[in-house]
Amino acid sequence: MLGGGQPDTTLVRAAAANQTAWLARIAEAAGGTVHRERGVTWMVSRAGAVLAFPRLSSRRLAVLLPDFLAAAGSAEASCWSLLPTEPEDLDLRLREAGFRDGWQAHWMARTIEDVEGDPAAPGVSIAVAEGDWSVTKLPWDEAGIASVRTRLASARPRRVWHVAVWRDDEAVGHATLNVTTGRLGVAGIYDMGVASHERRRGIGTALTHAVLARARGAGCAVATLNATADGEHLYRKLGFRSVGFAQTWWR
Repeated sequence: MLGGGQPDTTLVRAAAANQTAWLARIAEAAGGTVHRERGVTWMVSRAGAVLAFPRLSSRRLAVLLPDFLAAAGSAEASCWSLLPTEPEDLDLRLREAGFRDGWQAHWMARTIEDVEGDPAAPGVSIAVAEGDWSVTKLPWDEAGIASVRTRLASARPRRVWHVAVWRDDEAVGHATLNVTTGRLGVAGIYDMGVASHERRRGIGTALTHAVLARARGAGCAVATLNATADGEHLYRKLGFRSVGFAQTWWR
């Protein structure tokens, strides 16, 4: 596992490796295929097709890209890349293949050895969601996503945890933890969402702390996430700092 005190460049690589693992696990759980080659991982499933963080020569990209698009067919396809891109002409090649610029991933990170006790969010309970999950109106929660997430959470060895917040019997928030191991192993936090009528009540803060505590229990020393513009302020308050960006393209 990656230890604390790492430079931003290492944290960005760790975040990208966790994102790649997350996308690959989703593809496999959705019944798709994952191709791991030197310099790139790409995957195709009913969840979409993804070319993840290529580090290729322009010549190798020219060979790979038609195969990737043929496998994707009519499915939504995307490419994620570290910056600067490798190859340098990645943007041009993707545009020629019908992709358009997407949003930039904004990675933030923090060490989690120093996470203090979970802050209280009055009137709610927080726990790992086990077994079947009834689809809610929460962000990042529809039938396809929920079924894939349930499969991932039941896989062994366990690498994915779905953590949820309940008020009485109603789920009012949730997030997913994806753990990677090895030299760049970190805890990746994904798909965090709180019900609109429950925001500004401390639920996001309490949920984040609960996910970090679960990550620490899994042996992780560093957590990463891709922050939205709306969430960046909250994560900074919780000890996360900006470590870098990545670019996406979509077709």
